[in-house]
Order: sequence, then structure tokens, then C-alpha cells
Amino acid sequence: QRSSRNKTQPILSSSPFDQIFSFTKGASSKAVYKRSSRSVYLVGESFGGLLASEIALSILESEKSHANSTIDLQGLVLVNPATCYDRSRLAALGPPVANSVPWMYPANLAKLLPLFTDEYSLAQLRLIVQAKALPSVID
Repeated sequence: QRSSRNKTQPILSSSPFDQIFSFTKGASSKAVYKRSSRSVYLVGESFGGLLASEIALSILESEKSHANSTIDLQGLVLVNPATCYDRSRLAALGPPVANSVPWMYPANLAKLLPLFTDEYSLAQLRLIVQAKALPSVID
């Protein structure tokens, strides 16, 4: 719930994103200021991942504009984060592959591989196979 002019208004699942963002950022800022000497790691699961990402960006932007940042943001952990499919590269590249003729499907499917790999994936896989590292997506 949030307070407005001494009235308590609930934050609902149907509340606009900006309202949920403002409430969450305010609540997390209050918690951090009480413990300002500690490092901060934001964690978000599902929709909370989207929210945590936006709060992290807002903290980083405020650090750029203020030399004396009071929040020592050290990391962001996203667990099964919600994303916007409509704005993703998969939304643009996936349908043509799905609609391709059967004999072209394997070749077209290979076009999607860059969406699921990055510059670190082969090196990480090599370390995992050599039992020198555990799988991770956190840098």
C-alpha cells in the first residue's frame, strides 16, 4: 500500500507500471538509506525482474548526475525475468522461421542461434565441460 495525503491506497496488480515503480523505488530507497554503509544487490523474479531492472537503471542514472551517490549498487539478479516479447529480436526473426517451408526449416532455424548465444557462451561451456566452472548467467 502507499500513502497519499494521509490516505492509504492499495497498489493493485492492475496499477499502472509508473505507480508501482514509484512506490517500489521509494520503499527500497528508504530501506537502503537506513543501512547506507551496506552494498545493495537488487533481486527480481518474473515481473519483479522488470521492476528491479528499471530501479537499477534509475540508480545508475542518478549516480551519473550526482557525484555523492548514497546507494552502493553492486549487482542485479534477475530470476526468470519478464520481458517485452513484442520489442524483442525473437518477435521479428521467429515468425519467418516458423512459417518457412519444411525443407528450409533447419537452415532457417540456424538463423536464430545468435539470439541464444553470446561472446562468452563457448568459453563458459568449455570451462563447464572441463569441470572448472559452474553454469551461470550472472556476470
